[in-house]
Amino acid sequence: MTRRNQRASDSRLEQPAQEPFSTSTFVFSPERTSPNTHQKYSQGSISRRRFTRAIGLGATALGLAYVTSKIPLATAELPKPPVTEVPPAIIEPNIDGIYTPRDDLHLTPLGKELVEKDSNWMPKDEWFDCEERKYNLLQIYNPASQSEWYARVKKTDKKLYMLTDVPTDLEVGKISGNKDTRQILWLTFDRKNTGDVSPSAPGYYTIAFYFQSQDKLVAGPMPGSAVKQPVLPPSSYKYKWSISESPHSSTPHIMIESEFDLELLTKYSKQIRCEFYAFDIDGNLLTLHRIFDFSDGVPIPDLISPQAVLGGTVAAAVGMHAIYKKRANKGMSRREFLGPVGRLLYPL
Repeated sequence: MTRRNQRASDSRLEQPAQEPFSTSTFVFSPERTSPNTHQKYSQGSISRRRFTRAIGLGATALGLAYVTSKIPLATAELPKPPVTEVPPAIIEPNIDGIYTPRDDLHLTPLGKELVEKDSNWMPKDEWFDCEERKYNLLQIYNPASQSEWYARVKKTDKKLYMLTDVPTDLEVGKISGNKDTRQILWLTFDRKNTGDVSPSAPGYYTIAFYFQSQDKLVAGPMPGSAVKQPVLPPSSYKYKWSISESPHSSTPHIMIESEFDLELLTKYSKQIRCEFYAFDIDGNLLTLHRIFDFSDGVPIPDLISPQAVLGGTVAAAVGMHAIYKKRANKGMSRREFLGPVGRLLYPL
């Protein structure tokens, strides 16, 4: 049975008959999600089958919002996502799918320069010198699941490095009856940063990482696609995966390390629009929408600097105080604002 047909019966069960999708049905949420996120999106949820069919018809990213049962949206422009400045790497990762011990890694030229000046710049692990973003839980297939996907990114002059860390997926999914829970990671790169996400858009590239079996991760076009998509050349990327530990969880879980040709990705612009999608082991759809800034002037992450601890503490205190003042004006007490901590500090 093909992936396209595997969830047919499930889709009929989980969704009542409804009108074609509209812009009000699909909402691209902020990156940080709450425990009850599924309540926001369950009304407009779609199955993996419908998502794959949409891709097969040529609808990408925003096509998920507008696609009907028969007519794909040929071209569309997405709302402009937030900008993430990709920091320069201090330590060069080893693309082996695991957290490589720091002593087995090499500093980049920038890293050598910084560490010689101040040893506090030495990252404590392979991916400590990166920018991290959390995927949104957009479409819920299993409301009981606790899904967490993270992307960590950093760069050198010629390479983009990315770690996909999935602490909630402890194993690779499998086919069971008409259900297929094998994980999929689909990345798109709008290299001209135009917002045109149709497959024929100039400068547009895509790549999907998906499990063919419980021990084999492959890369290529999105599985089930009926339209030829501009896939990244095999020579422009490499990847490895494992089930192992990370700072997010000491319980072994899925991790994918990847490396991309940054000169190819930034051929037209130092800012590229990236739309990332993922299916977890429970069949939930997660997304991450960013404009990655690869400009030469992107600062080094301050979290490595010893001054950042004091600066971050002061900023957090000022921010919390400002929020409290606003809520206090609406009648909220300090005890209510601090929640469980407030009940300990300010007993009735």
